Amino acid sequence: LTCGMDFADADYLIIMASDLQDPPEVIHDLLREIEKGFDQVVVHVGKREYVPFVRRFLSSIFYKFNYWATDGLVPKNVSDYRIMSRRLYLSVQKLRENHRFMRGLSAWAGFKTSSVTIVRPNRFAGESKGLGINFFEVLSTAIRATFAFSIKPLLIVSFTSFLLGIISFISLIPMSLLFLVNGVPFGGFGTLIGFAVLSFGTLMTAFGVIALYISLIYEETKQRPLYIIQETIAC
Repeated sequence: LTCGMDFADADYLIIMASDLQDPPEVIHDLLREIEKGFDQVVVHVGKREYVPFVRRFLSSIFYKFNYWATDGLVPKNVSDYRIMSRRLYLSVQKLRENHRFMRGLSAWAGFKTSSVTIVRPNRFAGESKGLGINFFEVLSTAIRATFAFSIKPLLIVSFTSFLLGIISFISLIPMSLLFLVNGVPFGGFGTLIGFAVLSFGTLMTAFGVIALYISLIYEETKQRPLYIIQETIAC
């Protein structure tokens, strides 16, 4: 998709599957919709009856998790099938990261977008390569597609680590009072418990700090443009 987009030279670009599961007759609907002034019209797949139930279930989980993690950046059940204006696909060309989730990249650009809904038909010929992909390959692709546009999981790890660290430090107060009132089961017990709790709290706090720095490094290494200009008006 990236290679085709790099070599494209047209007012509008259409991305679609070559096996006719993206029905060509929908192009008319895409054109009618984009004539309303949108820079992108995406295709929302209403049903995929030919896909096994397990795969449909896992896809549903992916879309819901991706929608939550990216704060709704990528709509649920939207395929790669779409039409894009020249200024949009030229903007997407500037995003040169290696883990490319095209639906996310075109949504991140932020241009005005509409959608049409279809029922995806069966393949015209041949067998689907996607349905035969190993489960772990599918899972890996789904994780990369989500994490490439979200640092939420990393922030959750960070804040959870901070919280556990604070709880560990606070728990030393009642534990110390309890040891002073009731004593300790054996010599050195209080020292061992205190050391273990302090070590756990320190490690959790350190993990939280490291996670925050990793999230910042992650955002920097993508080297996305600081802004994208949709239109300029001469004054």
